[in-house]
Amino acid sequence: MAATIQSMRNISEETEIVEYTEEVVEVVKVVEVEAVNEKEKKSLTGVTSDHNELVDTEKTAEKSEDVNEHAEKHTEHTLVDHPEEYDSKSGESNKADPKSSDHTTDPLTPPKSPVDEKEKSDKKNASTPVPKVIENFGHYGEQFSTLLQNAIHSGEQKLSLRIRYYDVVNMEFPEEKDLLETNGIIITGSASSAYENIPWINRLVDFTKLIINKHQNIKLIGVCFGHQIVARAVGGQVIKNSLGWEAGVTEVSLTDVGKKFFKTDNNVLRIQEMHQDHVHYLPHGFYNLGFTSKSPIQGMIKDNQVLTIQGHPEFVSEVTKLIINYRADKGIFPPELAQTALKAADYKDDSLLIGQRFIEFITG
Repeated sequence: MAATIQSMRNISEETEIVEYTEEVVEVVKVVEVEAVNEKEKKSLTGVTSDHNELVDTEKTAEKSEDVNEHAEKHTEHTLVDHPEEYDSKSGESNKADPKSSDHTTDPLTPPKSPVDEKEKSDKKNASTPVPKVIENFGHYGEQFSTLLQNAIHSGEQKLSLRIRYYDVVNMEFPEEKDLLETNGIIITGSASSAYENIPWINRLVDFTKLIINKHQNIKLIGVCFGHQIVARAVGGQVIKNSLGWEAGVTEVSLTDVGKKFFKTDNNVLRIQEMHQDHVHYLPHGFYNLGFTSKSPIQGMIKDNQVLTIQGHPEFVSEVTKLIINYRADKGIFPPELAQTALKAADYKDDSLLIGQRFIEFITG
């Protein structure tokens, strides 16, 4: 379908990019990234919505710290719409949730509700960015590569990344031999819903389970849709949020675990958001990193292997505003929401801090 670039290059050489056809560009992809420092070769694999691209940087990244202590003990499922069952300060849950089954009889899929035709049109291209975003900022994979490179540039450890993308909508996933050289996986955003019972999403859920259960040496990061896919794969619940959208820079209140993971004394983390679906149950064995008044599970961590976040640290303000305007023009966002979100998109965010912690997590 498209070439996969595997060679490593010095950063002084031009970054090589292989484009998919227009039809394949308009889908979600899996991305594999290999990170190489002075002493060892590391790989990163993830899911993103972009074309094949290889990114090499020989800059610096902060040394990683072990975060196993963030998940030393198992937590139970949390019913997040009952505050008495959830300790928002510590990130722990206080109540067990019934066991889940596989996607063939998936209790994680909420009862079907009417889907607005405008939302259907927004989802038809899976997670392809809107045209103006592609024109000015590239596909989502390029934006994520920029985030990781900026994080590396701000650190102290020499590091080189190799990124490969896989078209998961068309059932293209890393093979077992690829996973043997992989350090981590990133599952990025999509306009599709993680709870949908469709073949490529079901297989992505199964792939996520495989990584968590059989390849525990591989770090897994989920972002937005990826955060929700991970939750579904491990027994959480993903639903459409009855409280509506979160869009623009959003203040996420950090739990104690969240503050420790992000190495901050601040009580909040500011991040660009663009979602209405959200994680409704905290999966067993996970800690919650943060919460908002609308969406109580804003990120999760388990055993220094799995990390997720609901927001979009790879988005810059102009990307968020282009998406807001696009959805407003399509009638998906009412004028009041669009106006508020456009203002929020320009607020200062903590994307660089999040990118740095992603790099440390991947290489730790």
